[in-house]
Amino acid sequence: MNSLLEIKSEIVNFWNIESSEQDKLIAKIQKYSDLKDENSFKNEVRNNFKQVTFSGISVVYEAMCKNPKKWNLFIKEEYERAFSTAETSENPLSILDCLEEFSIVDEDKVNNQEEIITILVSYLSNSKDILKYKSIWYLGDWINKKNAYKYSSVILKIQKKLTSKNWRIRFIAKKTLDDIGKLPNEYSVSFMDKIRAKIFPPDYK
Repeated sequence: MNSLLEIKSEIVNFWNIESSEQDKLIAKIQKYSDLKDENSFKNEVRNNFKQVTFSGISVVYEAMCKNPKKWNLFIKEEYERAFSTAETSENPLSILDCLEEFSIVDEDKVNNQEEIITILVSYLSNSKDILKYKSIWYLGDWINKKNAYKYSSVILKIQKKLTSKNWRIRFIAKKTLDDIGKLPNEYSVSFMDKIRAKIFPPDYK
């Protein structure tokens, strides 16, 4: 294989093929990316796949997660690029959702983990609630019970979101803190938030 364009149709239609074929496709992309120069592969991905949901870029991200030591800089740049673009987009969710695939990466093998966390933290105070929501969501991919002790200041910022005016932000802050074992003991979900969560989807759709 000499280019991702040769298999672009398969990549774009990834969710319509059998799981065994999905595994083969991921392996093919990984093998190709492992052999490519970092800059040329990065440009190839960005030139041929828009950073939006269902463009196929998330499939490429999944393959790159198999070799995080090589692609840790690119992974960081993609978080940076997505959030920056989402700030001025009419549909920021379609951009930010494609970062979901990075949740499978072994964060212990990403040596710029703190830089990624810093990028996400910078959006906790953004004027757009969807960017705040997604920054909390993705911080949960990088902070866990094992490494939480290193990020006490970040955890404090997330804890402050438990009193956000937006109930969805309160919801994701609670879920993230619960997952990393840092939900304040005295916190309890309000009756109205429990009702809202039952009637409306707590996730942005």
